[in-house]
Amino acid sequence: MALWSLFTLIGVSLAFDLNDPKTNLDSVIRTTGSTDPNIQTVNYINGTIFLRFPGGTLQKVFLLEGFNIARKVPKSFGYLSLSKEFLVYRNYKTGEIIDVLMNPQTRIPNEVFYIHNDPVNVNFTYGQITPFTILENDRVGFNNDILLQYPNVLDPQHYPKYTAGPIYEADELFQFYTRYSKLATTNIQDLNYTSTWSRRSQFLPWLELGGINGHMYYVSTNWKCLQGFADVPQDILDIVKNKFPDFLNAPDTFEVPNETTWSAFKAVIDQRRKEGKPDIIIPEVNIKQGLRNKPTHLDPLIYETLAKLDSFTVTFTGRVYSEITGNNPINLFKVKGILTCKVNLTPGGPQIVATIKGNFLDPNTDQVLTMWKNPLTNQTNYVPPISGKYGKTLFKGDDSVWSLPVPKLEETAVVGATSRSFFNNATGTEDWSVQLLDVFFPNEDLKSMNPYMYGTWIKYSSWPEWMGMTGDEGLLVWRMNLELLKSKTKYKGKSIIG
Repeated sequence: MALWSLFTLIGVSLAFDLNDPKTNLDSVIRTTGSTDPNIQTVNYINGTIFLRFPGGTLQKVFLLEGFNIARKVPKSFGYLSLSKEFLVYRNYKTGEIIDVLMNPQTRIPNEVFYIHNDPVNVNFTYGQITPFTILENDRVGFNNDILLQYPNVLDPQHYPKYTAGPIYEADELFQFYTRYSKLATTNIQDLNYTSTWSRRSQFLPWLELGGINGHMYYVSTNWKCLQGFADVPQDILDIVKNKFPDFLNAPDTFEVPNETTWSAFKAVIDQRRKEGKPDIIIPEVNIKQGLRNKPTHLDPLIYETLAKLDSFTVTFTGRVYSEITGNNPINLFKVKGILTCKVNLTPGGPQIVATIKGNFLDPNTDQVLTMWKNPLTNQTNYVPPISGKYGKTLFKGDDSVWSLPVPKLEETAVVGATSRSFFNNATGTEDWSVQLLDVFFPNEDLKSMNPYMYGTWIKYSSWPEWMGMTGDEGLLVWRMNLELLKSKTKYKGKSIIG
């Protein structure tokens, strides 16, 4: 590198500060979209959805796939984000788009409603800092944790089969990753990104599970489509072009309110009732014969490469929130620690063994907590360190961990979901947790046998005993950034732990 270029790089890096409100928001927009209002960004979404009922574990029910199309319009106060989103549900075994689902809980058919939300608009203003984590191998992750509670448009009196109650409640946890050096040293308006999205919500209204206790869990891998709609599956595009052509372009103007799955479903039901039709109309479908199961597996290159390491260290940093229906969520803690991992190749399949060590931190001072006043009970509790061991063998046919290629970005995503539930005789309550993993491996590092990984670890859990809330309503929501340590390169600057 020429000496002048090196000085320029250093100068730009020193001037670049993600704690500056304008730099922060501009960087989020450059990552997730484009600062050019004439550019429409197509963002691909590839998810898997599970059900869980009290006392049970995760049940995979279907896949979710589609896109968001957006434009960002610069304003003096920040940006207007103008977007629409279209997604379909797929049979998780065959990959076929489904219009009718045989409900695994009720054993009756459900009419499937595609997601076609228009608009999905946001007014971004300069001032608030989007939390971020600067990782060690030239990545930065922006974190957007949204814990929602508001009056349900599907009120129980008029829509009892389709609603969980008068309050709509859901968690939306987004992480957007891009190259730190590209943000800091270039003026590129439209950067590449990879993204993870986790969601915990009440049951989709068209599942007709109103009144049944339980939740849905989503884990989704996302990225910016470098070739626009050419990167979206053809069967989805065919549906959009034939039935929803307006979704081929982002909105031109800022309008509210936003459309949601719940409000779109309500509009259909209300129109059918107005016309004297039944709420649910099961469509006629052509039953296809001879469909093969869609392969779901972990790319052997991932575990074979990791198995050649004596061990490897994965760092985690993040936040933990309380969630209680009717109460505002509270960021109770930050968390920070390491996972010391080893992958073994066994006759039964690849096996991972991990030891976890970490701490709960004060969310404002970042100090390690040993004693803590619980804002939910006003009691002072001893806070233990985070510790434990985990082991799993991925036997043949196990579809709890899988991988998928990220086209054009030359990375491989690894996604996993696991859960546990047992009745605690000492407390008379259920101890449960759901854990979701969504991480990315650059292909060049795998091929060179020097793996690097970054991504997200999500956990939903019952209250731990040390919080003194056993039996109380609610749960903890954990969102953590992960990084497999590889490079000694460090980027200076203070991160706001997400």
